[in-house]
Amino acid sequence: MGHRPLSPVSGFLIMTRKPWWIAGMLAVISLSTAPARSEVFPGSQWQTRSPEQAGLRADMLQQLADYAGGDGIVIRDGYQVYSWGDPSNRGDWASASKPVLTTLLFLAADQGLCQIDQTIGDFMVGGTAKDRAITFHHLASMTSGYSRGEGPGQAWAYNDFAINLYGYVLCEKVWGASPPDVVQDQLAFLGFQDPVTIGTGQYGRVKAMSVRDFARLGLFWLNRGQWDGEQVIPESYFDLIAEPVPSGTPVTSSDGPESWDLGSFGGSDNQTSAGPGRYAMNFWVNVNNNQWPGRPTNVYHAAGHGGQKVCWIVPDMNVVVAGIGGGALGNAAALDLILEANDSSPVTPVSWAEVKAMHR
Repeated sequence: MGHRPLSPVSGFLIMTRKPWWIAGMLAVISLSTAPARSEVFPGSQWQTRSPEQAGLRADMLQQLADYAGGDGIVIRDGYQVYSWGDPSNRGDWASASKPVLTTLLFLAADQGLCQIDQTIGDFMVGGTAKDRAITFHHLASMTSGYSRGEGPGQAWAYNDFAINLYGYVLCEKVWGASPPDVVQDQLAFLGFQDPVTIGTGQYGRVKAMSVRDFARLGLFWLNRGQWDGEQVIPESYFDLIAEPVPSGTPVTSSDGPESWDLGSFGGSDNQTSAGPGRYAMNFWVNVNNNQWPGRPTNVYHAAGHGGQKVCWIVPDMNVVVAGIGGGALGNAAALDLILEANDSSPVTPVSWAEVKAMHR
């Protein structure tokens, strides 16, 4: 495959929205976000500033490092401003890899290779009618019903058998290549500093990536698909991250068969009841202020292994924090330390609609 061309804004999202997506958009109008965007992006390595130069408190960042453990990095305004442990450490990012699949889905939809609400049955042969009706959006929302008793969209299940189906179809069928080849080709613009290993049997799982390289993904997400002056993915796709699974969605209550024997991304098909109102497009979000009560509603993160592998996105501060190995970085207490590290004047919140207008 050649390098991905930049495409015009796709109309897929507007054409395929479900009614509850529309309700989610109405709810998100009140979401506040800082209008900051990074103007600096890493080349072969990150440019650096001291915490003080970046308007952050070094003492609070040291407390964060002591609390989180492992290896970590703090990025503000596109600069590396703090690190602990060894940020060149290459680890398995487990479920924090799942938003990488979402990123590949956004890229594929923008290029017209698939639609967000397109069914798996359009790409896979055989299977039950129930499983063929699963959409990419169901898979990214953990509401597919795959290997469970419920139908698509009927119940929540944090489901790694469904995620492996998602990664397989997206890479092998939509992109027509192995997961390592898809990631290498489509995310090459991020300029990873260290070697990257992507799973093939665990389709698209980031088996080895350095902390400082995972932060590049975080900076791309923070900037809503923009990288170094190029709008690689239209911003409209990133609005979906602010549309969590509806809070009233029931949790799965019955087991069921799976149509394609592809194995698991790493875990079982029903790992946690947490998710409705808190999960969107493979990210954990705070839109409804119930994931991390009392904290900014626009904060979100990619997380794996119960918070041992985490990438925080903190838009109000224009900050990304990525870390692996410590086990506590995904906690609300870690988020509090990040927020308390802000030594800049408070940013006046603006509405979601105003932010989008500023970024056009």
